[in-house]
Amino acid sequence: MQTTAKDTFWLLIGTGLTAGLGFLYSVYSARVLGPETYGDVAAAVALVLACQTALGPINGTVARFTAEYAARAELGRVRTLSREVTRRVALYGAGGMLLALAATSPLQRALQFSSSAPLAVAWMLVYLTLLISVARGVLRGLQRFRTYNGNTVGESLVRVVTGVAILECAPGATAALIPYALSLGAMLWFAARQLRPLLAGAAPQPVDGAAVKRFTVPMFVMMLTSAGFQHMDLLLVKHWFSAPEAGLYGAAVTLTRAVAVLVTPFNLVLLPLLTARHQQGAGTLAPLLRLSGAFVVLAGVPLVLVCLWPAGIMTLLYTSEYAAGAGVLPGLTVVRLLGHLCHMMALAGAALNDFRFLRAYLPALALQAALLGWRHESPAAVVTGMLAVQAATLLAMVLHLVLRRGRAGRKAET
Repeated sequence: MQTTAKDTFWLLIGTGLTAGLGFLYSVYSARVLGPETYGDVAAAVALVLACQTALGPINGTVARFTAEYAARAELGRVRTLSREVTRRVALYGAGGMLLALAATSPLQRALQFSSSAPLAVAWMLVYLTLLISVARGVLRGLQRFRTYNGNTVGESLVRVVTGVAILECAPGATAALIPYALSLGAMLWFAARQLRPLLAGAAPQPVDGAAVKRFTVPMFVMMLTSAGFQHMDLLLVKHWFSAPEAGLYGAAVTLTRAVAVLVTPFNLVLLPLLTARHQQGAGTLAPLLRLSGAFVVLAGVPLVLVCLWPAGIMTLLYTSEYAAGAGVLPGLTVVRLLGHLCHMMALAGAALNDFRFLRAYLPALALQAALLGWRHESPAAVVTGMLAVQAATLLAMVLHLVLRRGRAGRKAET
């Protein structure tokens, strides 16, 4: 566990810097644009993050099989995996982006965007995220976490520098999104340079494409479900409520991403760690509980702060114009905490190649959508509905993992 603690520490530093710079840019753009215009930016970013989470199986699958191949010293298979997945992502991702662009106009009306340009930029961001997720998945699977940190911190740094320059010259929702594309493009180039020495000299070896596909399909279902849990609310609020209300809610959601910052290093370590331990026949429940417990302890700090001073935090970080959105901030922070814990349990199931937890996870998302559709008279009602569903979902998923361990123990005895 010493290596895991060290890796988690460095990832916590890296993701903290990445998120701190990203948060700085979000706050800066919100202050420059005001609640009404910032609502378009927040919704576009939420859409990108939802797609990024839903398409996370690309990163997760590459990380899992890279970890497996690296454990057997088969770097040639890692090289082949990286090349083949990148080629397919580039091809199919381009087709998906064209389809998304064709759907921009109806989506603009449904989500009440002031123009279609922010959505067009959002689709470009999704495509670039797909491409870079392959390289980052390789770095993650090889457990080169400091190199991984350099790539993600670099992305946020480029975004802040270019974003401030652009918004000072031409403030607007589309202008606020362009730095996201510039930073992803720069880090895509940088990632290729980072991987080159790690895989140099490794002769290409074939990979088991069927095994990769068998793992990827349920991973897509899992990540689509996680994306819905984490980002459905902001998109629905953007559809149901006025632009100023959506902007206030979006600003509160941005603050709750402090929880995502804290969970990211644990998620990055969790999948390759549990995969390797499962391959070796070692226990997986104890390290999962330790990682989850450490995350909850760290997340308790921002949770206490937003519960004690929600309006003060909104005013301090944004302006007094945003204080009206403070009422949903504490509840939203708890929702994010529960949602990320559910995702950690799902990652544990994926590492064990046991996707039976989807029997609870997927219906829970449908239940949340139905509940929000029934009760959405105010943003506070949206938050209350999510709290109830995600607490029950977490309980069900933890129970599944505990019972799975019990069944495995009884099977070993016989």
